[in-house]
Amino acid sequence: MTTRRLIAIAAVAAAFATLPPQDGDAATDIAVGGALGGASVVAAAHDDASGARGDNIGAPSAAGKSAKIDNRFDFEHVSCRGGENEIRVIVTGVKRNEGLIIADMYPNDQEVFLRGRGRIKKVRYAARAPETKFCVPAPGPGVFAMAVYHDRNANGNFDKTGLGLPAEPWGLSNNPRGLFGPPKIERTLFEVDAGGAALEIELN
Repeated sequence: MTTRRLIAIAAVAAAFATLPPQDGDAATDIAVGGALGGASVVAAAHDDASGARGDNIGAPSAAGKSAKIDNRFDFEHVSCRGGENEIRVIVTGVKRNEGLIIADMYPNDQEVFLRGRGRIKKVRYAARAPETKFCVPAPGPGVFAMAVYHDRNANGNFDKTGLGLPAEPWGLSNNPRGLFGPPKIERTLFEVDAGGAALEIELN
């Protein structure tokens, strides 16, 4: 690991050291990991924030819409109902058929980004290598962000090493690179319209 990369990790760890854990969830921990970087269902947990919408001012990436024309997103999964505002997700870089792929969806709000209490929805599906595919229903049209991680031991936590570094693969919508501090939500935003959206998220 290069000195520059270690400095970036240390900067993020220090920035998030003052943040209290949220709901005992791994969402805050995934923010620290930001510097580093299925056909069958075993569980599905939906945490709906009442009235939460991703309609704050922002500059979403066009990646979500452009991906709609990719035939790879024409897949079947028990979570895909074909309704309005449906987000079709492909998580790549899954190396093992074990544990869960967990996805958290957030509104366009930096204050709650990657914090458990701020998420709009959380889903969990069986991990399938090399790609895990599923759908997430958005609460309506708007601008959102998504974080995913491979919960290899299915303990519901984003595990870390003894040094406080991520011990499990993770990823963010738009796959932002060159992060040298807490990830900014602007780099992860995507737009959902009535026709939905499509995301490909690569695990680090």
